Amino acid sequence: MIIDESIFTDPTKAESLVSRVSHELRHWVFEGNPELKSLWMDAYTKNAQWPRIKQLFVDAYPTKQPPRDCEVKESYSASDWKDEDVLSELYAMEVGMDPEKPLSALSKAVVEAGIPAKVMGIEQLAIIRGQEDDAAKGIASVSPSLGTDQSADPPKTPDELMGEINKTNEKIDELLNSKLIGNIPGGKGLLSTMKSYNKDGEVLVKEYEVSKDTQIVGVLDNRQKLLKEDLEKIKMVIEKIQEAQGNTEMSPLRSIWNNTTFVSVGDIWQTMLDLKEFLERRHKRKQADHAARIGTALTENVPLLGDFGTESAARQEKAEADEVGEWKGRLENKDAWALYGILDKMANNIAPNKDQFKAILRILADKGRIDWRNKSIWTIFNKLQSAAYLSQKNDGRLSSDSTYLDAKLRAAAGGIWDYEEYSSLKRTNENSYNSKKGDYTNDIEKTPDKIPHRLAKLLREYREGGKVEAAEYEALIEYAINNAKFYAEGATFYLIAGIAAGLLTHERALALNKYSNQFPIMDWFPNNGIRSQQDYADLCLSEFAEEYNSGSISSGRSSFKNYYITVMHSNQAVMQRTRKSVIDRKWDHDWARSIVAGGDADTVRKWLSGRSGEVSTHATGVENLYAGMLQAFEEGAITQRPNWREHFDRQIGNLMMAEGAMNKVYRRSDEKIFRDPGIYGKVPLEASVRFHGDWTVVKHRDKMVGFISGNQDLKTLYQMITNGNEVAKESKAAAPEYTDKIKKHLKSTGVSETIVDNIQGIDDVFLFLEPIVKSYTSKMSDDEYRKMILSLATGI
Repeated sequence: MIIDESIFTDPTKAESLVSRVSHELRHWVFEGNPELKSLWMDAYTKNAQWPRIKQLFVDAYPTKQPPRDCEVKESYSASDWKDEDVLSELYAMEVGMDPEKPLSALSKAVVEAGIPAKVMGIEQLAIIRGQEDDAAKGIASVSPSLGTDQSADPPKTPDELMGEINKTNEKIDELLNSKLIGNIPGGKGLLSTMKSYNKDGEVLVKEYEVSKDTQIVGVLDNRQKLLKEDLEKIKMVIEKIQEAQGNTEMSPLRSIWNNTTFVSVGDIWQTMLDLKEFLERRHKRKQADHAARIGTALTENVPLLGDFGTESAARQEKAEADEVGEWKGRLENKDAWALYGILDKMANNIAPNKDQFKAILRILADKGRIDWRNKSIWTIFNKLQSAAYLSQKNDGRLSSDSTYLDAKLRAAAGGIWDYEEYSSLKRTNENSYNSKKGDYTNDIEKTPDKIPHRLAKLLREYREGGKVEAAEYEALIEYAINNAKFYAEGATFYLIAGIAAGLLTHERALALNKYSNQFPIMDWFPNNGIRSQQDYADLCLSEFAEEYNSGSISSGRSSFKNYYITVMHSNQAVMQRTRKSVIDRKWDHDWARSIVAGGDADTVRKWLSGRSGEVSTHATGVENLYAGMLQAFEEGAITQRPNWREHFDRQIGNLMMAEGAMNKVYRRSDEKIFRDPGIYGKVPLEASVRFHGDWTVVKHRDKMVGFISGNQDLKTLYQMITNGNEVAKESKAAAPEYTDKIKKHLKSTGVSETIVDNIQGIDDVFLFLEPIVKSYTSKMSDDEYRKMILSLATGI
């Protein structure tokens, strides 16, 4: 930028300079803020109108030269411009962002595409990044006993920073020394570049040692974070190669030898004898069956020969039992996949052997491996009897109604054998399946930290046609739920993905519903209206397709985690279960983060309250409570589902209840409330599951307070019900002055007189938080409420 002294005497030029400087500063803000850039990239480039918007920009400024990687021309096309460079220009020019300015064709296109609604206000917050906005400035006065200093951690020392760099170097060397790194194109080069990158980090550490500039610590932390993420990705690729790799030590000669079979004349002769025996046995079985049928038909109405009919039926049953036993003895050493292969062939036969069919079903039941929705099993049933017809195409209820399917299968089995056969097979299958889950659980207990890795591996193998046991997959999920290992969204994702892929059935989720008191989300499965495998697959592909297709939950912004919080936890059955189960105290302290979002202010109160005069909630549980509340706010801000207003009203009430209790304002005499201000300086154990891995509790709280401060009535109410000093004065004087002051505020802001009249003390305010909050937010239009919500989009 070139200027001359005339700008100081010519007001027009001075104004132009201000505009140009502002433009360049906005370029600088955009380029220097990765979170802002990422937000704009998502909002614009993933919008269907982006190609048109980009072309309109080029049409408006044909001679404007792209900032890099382009030869000098008289005019430039859209292909000359990178997306991020166009966005930098749009940001600097505030295209479509200022409602006061007349709309150009370019601005109009941006507005019509709905993009400003996604990014409006975010850039202003980004400009003052690191400073206090109006809401943050009020936090100290809102909570004077806490302030904001508790979140400040002492800066890392140079030795600590070098220690982190050395640990990363060790991981790099470990991967470089792996025999399989050569199987990753460019893997060695990438790791070598990482080593050089770390050497630059060592230079920064030395600079920090001299200058004591704490900004360098932030730069180094970010560098290490990026390195660790990339190293973890490389490690996962190597692990996948290891899993897929066969026995590379076996020589080609040994492989040929192992697959060679020598056949003698005697072997051929024995085969012929076996065939003869098989045909004779089949013939004898048919003779016995035919003789029994004829004997029964000829003698059943003859007075003195009726017993012969009974004996004929008994002989028939014995012949069947012998033949089933013969088949079972010959096939019981085959695994389930081999048996299903036989069933597939039988399904193509004109007349499948019913004795062989029964034997295979009994073997599968003993193994706990019968899939009652298997198409081959249905086809064989249809060919052997006429009592029930099994077809998903003709009867959709068979895929969605397990009770209906049970009745059909029982009728089908009764049409071939007897009606007890199906009940016996089902009972044996269920018992064997549960027993096998127990065996797997014993192994899982030895390495619980491997649960997510193992689930991802099994799901991937199953999709690729591998031999995966549903019992092991379910045992991993059940162990995670029962022992709060892994994290709540992860366990739920793999349960849904397993059903969608066909590895598990919907009934398996219903079986796990026994854990609903310790994990309320389980009540979503019987109450979601989704039943069939196809229904679950459609859900996955419509709501979190990328994660479902990859077989794992994304780190950072996650479509499934958002669905989990904003949809599954908003299910009425889940909310009711959450409110009921909190009193049982079975929630794990870590998983409470993902559970509290499904409750209300009363749920939060009970979670913070003990029984019999004792505090039964541990500090970690309360720390994770704050992480969960902020997660619920932020996830709601990302998608704003149809019930978004109710969602935010509920979460505001949750925050006020927690803060009122922590500040000793809510103080019911018959309850012991958790109030340890020391937790504000701690980092919640589950903070890293979402966006804020290094945030302390007070940072979580401050961001939520900043959000509700966007509504003046809510801000004032928050200040009042967290003012522990005033409440203590009122309590000491046994006078209602402060309560009256709050009631006066509520009346003046339009809260129902019925509610106000029922408030006799401070504690009563907390009983009516939900209708009070709704009274305030109902006065805001959707656009006003959404604008307030946008403040939550920073930092995620």
